[in-house]
Amino acid sequence: MKNNIKYITYSIVLALLLTGIVFLVINNESRKIQSIDVVVKNTDRLKFINIEEVKLLVTNTHNKILDKSRRDVDLLKIEKEIVKQNVIQNVEVSFSLDGVLSVNVDQREPIGRIVVGKWHSYIDETGKVMPLTRKFTARVPLVTGYVVEENLSEVYEVLKYVHEDKILKNLISGVTVDKLNNFELRTIHGNQIIELGKIEEVDVKVKKLIDFYRYTVTKYGWAKYKRINLKFANQVVCTKR
Repeated sequence: MKNNIKYITYSIVLALLLTGIVFLVINNESRKIQSIDVVVKNTDRLKFINIEEVKLLVTNTHNKILDKSRRDVDLLKIEKEIVKQNVIQNVEVSFSLDGVLSVNVDQREPIGRIVVGKWHSYIDETGKVMPLTRKFTARVPLVTGYVVEENLSEVYEVLKYVHEDKILKNLISGVTVDKLNNFELRTIHGNQIIELGKIEEVDVKVKKLIDFYRYTVTKYGWAKYKRINLKFANQVVCTKR
């Protein structure tokens, strides 16, 4: 008898919970959108798109979106419309219980700018080509020389090393590659040429360069050398001005 009472009690509680959940879902689906909240990340250094431009893209997907209920708004459609912009890396759109449509946008981040032949574009942090825009110019190393489809991945690898290292990121203004895929770096300070050579063991070469700068800049300043050669194993060969 007691077991039957317990079973009936549990069944009633479960039924009430399920009813409550269904009610909440239905109520949420019928709730109207009260406002649109947009967050564009990294606007302190990337200004390809702003909050008002994202809001305009959202409102263009649905006529009078603030008068619509949750069930009448296609979140996937909004995401697809925003990500069509070539400057967008990722977008997430969600709907809160209090009627706020939240839009979170990640901008693509350039790590180099190519100005060679048909190439007038950025390379972003994922290695993909990204178009230039008139609205904003990113302060990234300028890539010149011989750039083709076949060596684009190597160009990206060099740019990635520069971008990910705090010292190099503030030091390097340009990258040049020749037809044999030998790389040279140009510095902001001292107008120096750094002969990197082939991409092989680039991590070792970059470490040599950083160690060299930590020693020479402290002792001699930026102006002592005009060329720094990293091609040789276990040494750095410099040419004085």
